Order: sequence, then C-alpha cells, then structure tokens
Amino acid sequence: MRKERKDILGSKYLKDENGILKVKEEKVMERWRSYFSCLLNKTNEYQLEEEDKVEGPIWGVTEQIVEQALKSMKVGKAPGPSGITSDLIKAAGVTGVKGLFQVCESVEQESEVPEQQAKSYTMPVYNGKGDFLIVDKHRGKRLLEQHIKVYEKTLEKRLRDIVKIDEKQFGFQSIKSTLDAIFVLRQLKEKIWSKEERTFACLC
Repeated sequence: MRKERKDILGSKYLKDENGILKVKEEKVMERWRSYFSCLLNKTNEYQLEEEDKVEGPIWGVTEQIVEQALKSMKVGKAPGPSGITSDLIKAAGVTGVKGLFQVCESVEQESEVPEQQAKSYTMPVYNGKGDFLIVDKHRGKRLLEQHIKVYEKTLEKRLRDIVKIDEKQFGFQSIKSTLDAIFVLRQLKEKIWSKEERTFACLC
C-alpha cells in the first residue's frame, strides 16, 4: 500500500511540445522551466465584483504567536533549499523561536521576504495517468522554506481575528472539513432520489 501511494517524481527524459524525446539534462530542465513558468503565470481574463473591504489593525508579530505557529507545524515535512526542517527548529527550543521571531519581524519591517528565504524547489510529480514523458501529466510540488511557512501561519492567525468567515464555509477551517459538506450533499441526494425526483447540484 505504501508503494502504491508513493509519489513518482519527474522523469530524466521528456517529450517537448512536438513530441520529440529530450534526453540531455539541460534540455529536460529547460522544458520543466518553460512548462512551470507558463503554468504559474497565467492571467485570468474574468473580473470579480468588488466586495466590501474588511479592515482593522493587524498587531505586530510576537514571540508567543511565532511559538504557537511553530508548534502547529507538522513533523516529517520536506525542507526547502536551506535543508532546515521545522523539526530541527523545534529541537532548538527557545533559541529556535527567537531566531524565527527575528525573521518574521524583519519581513514585516521591510515588507519584503529576504532573497535567501524566498527561494524554493518545484518538484514535478506524476499524476498516474497517461504518458509519463509528457509534462502535462505532472503536477508541481513546491518545497518552501520552513521559516516562511511559520510566518504565513502567524499572518493567518492575525487575519482570522479580523475577517469573519461565513458559517457555511467548510474548507480552510480547523473545526470543519469538506468531508462534512460531502456527507450533507450525499444525504440530501439520497433523500430526494428516494422520492424519485431529479437533483441538481451547483458547485462554486
């Protein structure tokens, strides 16, 4: 079971846009670069209606918030380019928290992520369908620096205290799951079908 669920990372060989096989490493890397560059920089033509802004003071980051964010980090996660994992930072104890606090404080004061911390790896992972040599059959898995993930959690904590999330929202909340929404939808479907009536579902 573990073997079947194991991610298959990108191939050493790839086909280009014309279906021609590329075997040289530099050609393969260039194909990955152009693919992800195009995929991640698409612009949406549609425009959404503006909603009322939710504004409020966002207090500065504190060591206590950083410590809570660090504790919420999952163990065993892959590190970014620096090779530093959240497990290693946790093992550093108070020193690790203080170091992370300095990084988060620097990001807020400069309003910019340090160049070294902004670096990441993008790993192509095969989705298990179709030709393994075609880039479209892969999804990108981004490996960020753990420092930035901790800062994101501190920012999320402060924003959640300001922004009110609708009670009907199931995803992106700690006490709710999309599984609950699927269960409700399935129960509703079964009750309606038992009466031999048609059902329409609108997902957005």
